[in-house]
Amino acid sequence: MASIYPTTRAALLTQEVRIYAGPPFTNVEQQNAQEFLNRLITGSEMTEGSPVLKQMTQFTELKVKVCNSCNHQFTIKSHGHMLQVPIVESEKNINRMLNHLLAQSTTPDLRCSNCGKESYREQIQIKNPSNFLILHLQLWGKGAKKQLVKNTNLQLNSLPSTDLAVDGIRYRLHAVLFHHGETAKQGHYTAIVRSGKKTILADDINVSSCRWPNGSAGVYMLFYINTGAKQSKVPQETGDLSSKLPLLKPRY
Repeated sequence: MASIYPTTRAALLTQEVRIYAGPPFTNVEQQNAQEFLNRLITGSEMTEGSPVLKQMTQFTELKVKVCNSCNHQFTIKSHGHMLQVPIVESEKNINRMLNHLLAQSTTPDLRCSNCGKESYREQIQIKNPSNFLILHLQLWGKGAKKQLVKNTNLQLNSLPSTDLAVDGIRYRLHAVLFHHGETAKQGHYTAIVRSGKKTILADDINVSSCRWPNGSAGVYMLFYINTGAKQSKVPQETGDLSSKLPLLKPRY
């Protein structure tokens, strides 16, 4: 961070980063950590974002859509920096939760331009991921009164020892951001960073060694780093997001 954002001090101050991000992150009030990081990476109408962070986190997302009636197909291509992962309470493993996101689904409200029928199947594919892969777990959903309600039942087992394989590249968990409280703009954020065989807890200005929390309670964002290993070297139990799912062939 210190090499990316200009500062006149020997150490980078968090206030300087908040000023770089611009409003509303210059306010004293706590803000959503995911929105803050996204602003630092991609910028806004008032800020440019960081070309370095963009390069370090970018991936290509393909939405492949195929008509169930006539097999007419088209692909929507976009670039992202955080993979948005819906919560599946029945899953306790991050790989299987990602498989739900990348599995084929039906989009009944989309009318086919070729045959006119409303029945498409869709699949999300992640291509060309960079050195860092960021997963944003969607902890908040609409409750009975349409207000945002936090999912407090999420548990992810064996998270530190579970590697990911995306587009043939192996990723290992490097850090996790936890949220404690009711809303994203209230409560408290902590982070755990893996350093060799140790786990380091960052809680405001307090930094100490720690044990991994049971069930990874409160996990909000996950940061993975490219290990340099190819897909063929990924242990079977880690799962492989690119080979275990039946893939639709992209067509542009």
